[in-house]
This record gives sequence, structure tokens and C-alpha cells, in this order.
Amino acid sequence: MGFTGIRTPDHFVRGSRERSISLTKIQEAIMWLGMDLKDIGESPNPYPHSYDPTSPVIEPTADGLKL
Repeated sequence: MGFTGIRTPDHFVRGSRERSISLTKIQEAIMWLGMDLKDIGESPNPYPHSYDPTSPVIEPTADGLKL
């Protein structure tokens, strides 16, 4: 397997099915945690414009995560 490109300034990431699945699972975990925090009212909505389809605003991820 070869390198698929640079994902961070200093590290190469080898592309594989396993890595893709791992990243997907991490994204799902973050999404479900956000849904749980919303349900218990622990966190304000980090995406206030998300329900307005006419809004041109695209908020960055609430936790600053870069995948």
C-alpha cells in the first residue's frame, strides 16, 4: 500500500480500508455524543444557522476537529 497524501503537516497517512472505517467510526462517535449532549441540554446549539436552508453560513466543527 502506498501513501495517499499528507493529512497533517508532518505526517503521511497510509490509505487503507481499515483507516477509512476507523475515521468513519470516530465521526459517528462525535455525532452521537453531540446528539446526546443536545438531548440532556448540556450544550448550546453550536450551529444556530443549520436549520435555515437560505443561510449562507457554514460554521466550523464545534470542537475544532479536523479529519
